[in-house]
Amino acid sequence: MVTIIDILSVLSLELPKANLRILSEICKSIFRLTGKVTGLNISRYTDKGGSYRNIQRLFAEEIDWLKLHITLFDRYLFNKNDTFIIASDEVVEDKAGKSTFGISRFFSSISGKVIRSISFLHISFLSVDNHDSYSISSKQIIKQKKEKGKSNKPKRKKNKKKGRPKGSKNKDKSKVELSSLLQLLDSMLANLMTSHHKLLEKMRVQFFVGDGAYGNNNCVQMLLIHGLKLISKLHYNSALYFAYTGSYSGSGRYRKYGEKVDIDKINSKYLVETIDDKKEKYIDYVYQLEVLSKNFPCPLNVVIIIRINKKTGKKQNVILFSNDLDLSAKQIMDYYSLRFQIEFNFRDAKQFFGLSDFKNIKEKQVTNAINLSMFMTLLSKILLQKYREFFDNEKLSINDLKSLFRSSMYISKVLKINNENQLSIFNSDINLKKILTLGLINSKVA
Repeated sequence: MVTIIDILSVLSLELPKANLRILSEICKSIFRLTGKVTGLNISRYTDKGGSYRNIQRLFAEEIDWLKLHITLFDRYLFNKNDTFIIASDEVVEDKAGKSTFGISRFFSSISGKVIRSISFLHISFLSVDNHDSYSISSKQIIKQKKEKGKSNKPKRKKNKKKGRPKGSKNKDKSKVELSSLLQLLDSMLANLMTSHHKLLEKMRVQFFVGDGAYGNNNCVQMLLIHGLKLISKLHYNSALYFAYTGSYSGSGRYRKYGEKVDIDKINSKYLVETIDDKKEKYIDYVYQLEVLSKNFPCPLNVVIIIRINKKTGKKQNVILFSNDLDLSAKQIMDYYSLRFQIEFNFRDAKQFFGLSDFKNIKEKQVTNAINLSMFMTLLSKILLQKYREFFDNEKLSINDLKSLFRSSMYISKVLKINNENQLSIFNSDINLKKILTLGLINSKVA
């Protein structure tokens, strides 16, 4: 059966031999341990070479986690027949105290309010065929501190004249100023595209998927630089217009915007699908239109989903869009729905791999702790593939993986004790204590 060190051996060119050995011990220990995934708890379940001091040394190193993720993905998870897209999302994790690097107040969707926490931006590859997410890169979001007594809002001039200033010209919508979040995403994509362009060429990645925070022209223009097209969501009451098809009035510039799109009165010719699940209490009407928005310089491929409650008649609508005019409504909906797979990476990282548990406070250590937890989600997918094939069981989960690793540790310890003693291991109180105290935090048995 393949072992973790066998899998991680492909990283031998990316990490020094000593660091690779420590990393493999850390990964084994995380699968074995129960309780919080902290440095001290990891060291209790490692074999020779995985001491707490060695773990601390590794966490203080500058590690190129992007290269490690890409190498593993390319070797074990990439399928040339699959279709991949790139997705991004932010994660917020609450932290107490004031010493953790980058700690600030971020909005948590789980808590439904702003909390003291750290936040990081994460990029994944999404598999369209397998409906899975593969972690690639994570970077911490650092809020810029405001100077006391100063506001970022521009001061309003007194007695300012109404209307457009004389001599002003239309702004070029292709030239945009990126927010701090988009600047961080831009730098991460630039690093990915330049360092691993050969893999991306093999993958033929064309699309980037993001939630409503990315549904703006600034993101569209930034992605075009990297050769990507956006699939995202607009605000439910966004102003959309059909292109003007009438005749020229004879004076002034040619008219660009025609009739405004009325979501409550969309022509039935734009209806592409009606989804009526008899088990559900909703019916969905899916419309696809090519429209214009005053916030974008290019036409948009828009999918409007109107959901009606069968009992109450109440309406809800969602507006998905892309700047690729050739995508079908089904593709836009499928690609956008795939974005949720990234949330399962976050769930596994928090629940099993220490994203909620680490106690590090310095910049390098925090960066390594965050990326290690996401690295473990990628490694777990590789191991699950191997073990599902080995046991011929497609239902194996991460909990099962942890159970298997704990079992193998106990078996190896028992066999080691048995080899050291001629008599049965259960005839000696000392040997029995060694077995019964495996994994014990406060063990006095040597």
